[in-house]
Amino acid sequence: MKYVEPIKFNSKSIVNNPTVKRKSNKLFWSLFCPVLMILIASALSNMNGTGLFNIGSAFDNFSNILIMGRTMLMTLIAALALNTNLNSGRMDFSLGATGILACLFASLIVPGVDTISHIFAFLFLSILFGMILGFIHSLVLIFTKLPPIVISLGMCLVYEGIAKVVAEATGSTGTVNLTMGSHTTSFFQEPIILIPLLIIVCLFMAGALCYIRFGYYKLALVYDQKICVDTGINEITHCIVSFIIAGALIAIYQVMSSCGTSSITINTNLASSGTVFKNFLPIFIGGILARYSNQIVGLLLAVVGTTCLYTYGFDNAFTSTVSSLLNGFSVFAVLVYMVDKQRFINWIKMRKYIRKEKRLNPQKEGADLNEKA
Repeated sequence: MKYVEPIKFNSKSIVNNPTVKRKSNKLFWSLFCPVLMILIASALSNMNGTGLFNIGSAFDNFSNILIMGRTMLMTLIAALALNTNLNSGRMDFSLGATGILACLFASLIVPGVDTISHIFAFLFLSILFGMILGFIHSLVLIFTKLPPIVISLGMCLVYEGIAKVVAEATGSTGTVNLTMGSHTTSFFQEPIILIPLLIIVCLFMAGALCYIRFGYYKLALVYDQKICVDTGINEITHCIVSFIIAGALIAIYQVMSSCGTSSITINTNLASSGTVFKNFLPIFIGGILARYSNQIVGLLLAVVGTTCLYTYGFDNAFTSTVSSLLNGFSVFAVLVYMVDKQRFINWIKMRKYIRKEKRLNPQKEGADLNEKA
């Protein structure tokens, strides 16, 4: 019988394989930021005596996990609504006011959210009104041709003013209470609702960002709008569709929030723009992580990390004022990095070069190397 030499397994050849090293590096940096934020949240929770993984914490039982899942899904939906226009250079501060006004109009038609049929009717009408309000916003932007940030601030004030007038006409002031049922508060954290809704949102992300014409045009417009328009992409149509989608998404977010709190809070003086600022960080971190994975995975990982950090870290360890301050500082730090990231990368490369030169040429004066920096 012929002897067959056994195959030798060389672990070093696999570890040193460029493809394996590249994929391992991408996996490491994709998970580094979310894991770091979860660890920080756990440390902050332990300072307060709660703990992220202790008894009574977010991961203690299945019910708490579902609550956390609903919070993450709301953050993901709001981030998607903001990202729909943000990447195309259209900053929309009116998203919060759009969601509030859409839900307020829906509450005038639906007598209450005390039954499952009423909840679905409330959700459908809110999405419809959100799409209409987004469509109106896009028309104002197209016909006035003013900077998007100016239009968004103006529409935010207009929508907040209309919401306040409508609320006062119904006898309410700062809060419109909803007629609730026994399962309304926990409706969007039930697995039979939460899981399909999450799947639908993920499928929408895959389609809108990667696999349909709208997603291709969106990515193209991010890089160079003039070239895209010259090649035949209709920027006006894309703008209208983007605002309609953003209006629908923010309406879903506001419905989930209103059903959880049993009320619709009426904001004035641009207070509703807090919804935008609260969901800035997942978008920026997701954009950074997308370089090592893709847009969908990057945004999902960013949502998981930021939700743990804010909801179970900052909110547990600090007061609401300090938590808001840390939120603003986090957004500012990420913005600074994204604006000056190339300068930051070049500085790191130069420091590595200086250390290497000093190690290879210990007699060389450090002043000459510092001049190159």
